[in-house]
Amino acid sequence: MRQTLRILRKDVRHLWPRVAVVVFLAAVYAYIEAIFPRNPMLMFAEGGCGLLLMLAAWFVVVSVIHDDRLTGNNQFWVTRPYSWRSLLLAKALFILLFLNLPVLLAQMAALASAGLSPLHYLPKLLWRQL
Repeated sequence: MRQTLRILRKDVRHLWPRVAVVVFLAAVYAYIEAIFPRNPMLMFAEGGCGLLLMLAAWFVVVSVIHDDRLTGNNQFWVTRPYSWRSLLLAKALFILLFLNLPVLLAQMAALASAGLSPLHYLPKLLWRQL
């Protein structure tokens, strides 16, 4: 578990600017959904923000996966190799904490601002995170 947390801290330290962009886009998406819920006149703005959020999230996923390079003569893995389980768990935790959680909170905020109970729709929201 210690190795998993070390990998997670390293990923956060390396990728925090990209994560900040995703969190910002999630906040903008929640704001647009809260102020103008499904307004046909703003469909381009909603779709554009959602598309940007999706592209930024995929970019962060690819970045976090490729942050640890394959083994070679000069790599860190030669001297202190990671357990594949620790590496997989760290990457999964990073994606859950810094991509899925902000989007889930943005969707819950949009539901709450529309006067709907986010807890009532929680199973559907969690399914959308997959």
